Amino acid sequence: MKRIVLVGFLGLVFMSQGFAAERSFPSIGVGITGGTLGVGLTVTVPVLSVLNARFVGSGLGFDIDVDIDDSDGIDNNELAFEGDITLGASGAVLDYHPFRNGFRASAGLLYTFNNFDGTAVCDQIVCEFGGQPAVVGQGDRLRGEVDYSGVAPYIGMGWGDAIDKAGRWSFSADLGAMFTGSPNVSVRCTQVSTGGAALGLCDRQAEQEEDALEDEVGDFDVYPVVSIGFAYRF
Repeated sequence: MKRIVLVGFLGLVFMSQGFAAERSFPSIGVGITGGTLGVGLTVTVPVLSVLNARFVGSGLGFDIDVDIDDSDGIDNNELAFEGDITLGASGAVLDYHPFRNGFRASAGLLYTFNNFDGTAVCDQIVCEFGGQPAVVGQGDRLRGEVDYSGVAPYIGMGWGDAIDKAGRWSFSADLGAMFTGSPNVSVRCTQVSTGGAALGLCDRQAEQEEDALEDEVGDFDVYPVVSIGFAYRF
């Protein structure tokens, strides 16, 4: 048994030396990217002569501030909406270089934390909610969230080999898709000043709005991934 383990270990050593000899250049590339998942960092290491492993992490957050005009839901142009949008993902991708150049076909798993969270405030005497007048009044607040967080398979193609021996700097571009599945949706009344009866009606309307929003965004279960970047090999 010990002999088998020893032979296996020596075999792995010789294989790794063979790969290193074939790719006689620094074996790590560090890059920066920007795209639909925000700004990120990448670390690329060789696996085989035509296969690299790329570890990625990116993110971006920003605020939005708009007035809502939605005849099917919250309307009258008097709801001020403030929200936060968070985009990003982290994980590992395998890059296959079939032509031994920069072209690559990629597949992997990413953990995405794409999220939309915001609050609408009624700025007039009465704002309709789900077609029901006088449910929420001036100063009342409604909160909604669309959350895509979770593990998502990724496939794509692009250009770039961060550990190519032809120069230390390299350019990269990727076009792909992240299969996120349907998001978790939440709509709730956080403040209704006119009392318990109105709050109960608002909660029921919130459930209906939540169901309607789930139907609307349920088909958006694929997130496009587009990015460009640069890398430096060490």
